[in-house]
Amino acid sequence: MGTGKTTLCRSALESITDNVRIALILNPKQSPIELVASICDELQVVYPKNVSSVKALIDRLNLYLLKAYGQGQRIVVVIDEAQNLTSEVLEQVRLLTNLEVSTQKLLQIILIGQPELQTMLDMPELRQLSQRITARFHLTPLTREETGEYIAHRLKIAGVTREVFTKQAISEIYKLSRGIPRLINTLSERALIGAYGANLPMIKKDIVKNAAVEVLGKSSKGKQQLSIGWPAIGGIAVALIAVALGLWGVLLSDNSPMGNAQAKIDNKSIEEKAAVAPQVKQLPQVQAQPAPIIRKQAQPVQSTFAQQLLSQSGKADTFSAFANLFSLWQRDYSAYTGDTACTRAIKAGMRCIFGQGEIAQILQYNRPAVLELKNANQQVVFAVLHKANGDKLRVKISDQDVEATMQEVQQAWSGNYIVLWKPPFPDNESLAEGFVVPDVLWLRHQLDQIEGKKKAEYSADNLKFNAALAGRVTQFQTKQGLKADGIVGRETFIELVNVSNTSVVPKLTPTDKG
Repeated sequence: MGTGKTTLCRSALESITDNVRIALILNPKQSPIELVASICDELQVVYPKNVSSVKALIDRLNLYLLKAYGQGQRIVVVIDEAQNLTSEVLEQVRLLTNLEVSTQKLLQIILIGQPELQTMLDMPELRQLSQRITARFHLTPLTREETGEYIAHRLKIAGVTREVFTKQAISEIYKLSRGIPRLINTLSERALIGAYGANLPMIKKDIVKNAAVEVLGKSSKGKQQLSIGWPAIGGIAVALIAVALGLWGVLLSDNSPMGNAQAKIDNKSIEEKAAVAPQVKQLPQVQAQPAPIIRKQAQPVQSTFAQQLLSQSGKADTFSAFANLFSLWQRDYSAYTGDTACTRAIKAGMRCIFGQGEIAQILQYNRPAVLELKNANQQVVFAVLHKANGDKLRVKISDQDVEATMQEVQQAWSGNYIVLWKPPFPDNESLAEGFVVPDVLWLRHQLDQIEGKKKAEYSADNLKFNAALAGRVTQFQTKQGLKADGIVGRETFIELVNVSNTSVVPKLTPTDKG
């Protein structure tokens, strides 16, 4: 209806981060099986050709969602023009929200549509779907004041600094458009063209009226129904799609110019403050008095860690940091190609974990990590935390290996980090109840080792991830302080390797957890 739902949707999709995967459905006029197939196609889920069973598609989709959940991924389906969905397809949408684990939904769905969508959801046969909607957003028209601000903003973006529309003209635009941005744009553009043709410096009410005749027609009153529904099903709102990773989006590429943007903002802020600073009245000159003798205070001695942050700032970029991190995994960073460090990691059989928080989180992984630090000059320095022993940490800054206290690192650290981990099975990064694969036998062996049991033998039954095995996994997760959901995902895989000590991986501390 012109209130900006498509623009808002595009803006949200452009802001998604690497841990969110989107399936965008633009053609909702499909049958239930076609809709599920379209979702699978968008997510690149492989399924048999000429499939005629919705269940077969959903089974494949469910396995994909479990794997994504184990990798810390969020899957979101966005259906545009959802008012065109039939009741039968909307019921299938409801059934898709049943794909879940014990703690959360595996699939989040956003419906975008015209006001008719809300009317459909109010129908008795769709009450179950309506009850599952956790958030509703309605894009309403602009007010009279907002219309004026909107026009002024668009003119400012175009480089216009003076007033172009009179207040009466803006009021007329609001009256004719009823605050719909699409109509505001069209009327304003046509009025600008009319004023230019008449060589008029200002746009008045009569010019807008003439523009309205050309744009809307003589009989048009600009009356339209404007409420637009944005139901969000499965526990996610549009705002969740737009979660930004901040600096880590840049960190992924080598030699990132981190901090430059902030420096420019800070400089601009200083200039703006100087421009509006009050004039200082000149004081009458007085005879200068001898300056008092000020004894220079001794400067605090910088630690070796702080000194290295300063001296290595030009060398300690992302390339050197990831080269050091790869070497701890017995990998040559230069031997792999890719636009980002994590692309190279995948080619080396590893995966990236992005995080922001406390060092305790990195210690939980017990893996070396790239840290984003700042030295005393506020220059960004990338280093590798590779050893931990109580309060003492070992940090590799370019080619210098230094010791630092936990407090020193915390003070210099932005909180951003990247940890590498190696999935035991590159093609299967999560295991859950119902899986029947050889990887399940590996899982049994890890738990047997940890629990002090006899190693399970190879058999058809031991390849099945049954309820009993899920119980063992849940018990292990509870003991290790992990989310106890019975699903073996990234964190559980890492902790199994840490505790069982059956694989050779670089660790921050060799101490086994039991």
